[in-house]
Amino acid sequence: ATSSLLRWVQKLSRTY
Repeated sequence: ATSSLLRWVQKLSRTY
């Protein structure tokens, strides 16, 4: 997995 992907995923996790 790419860092960028994990970054944006984490951002979404924060919202959820």
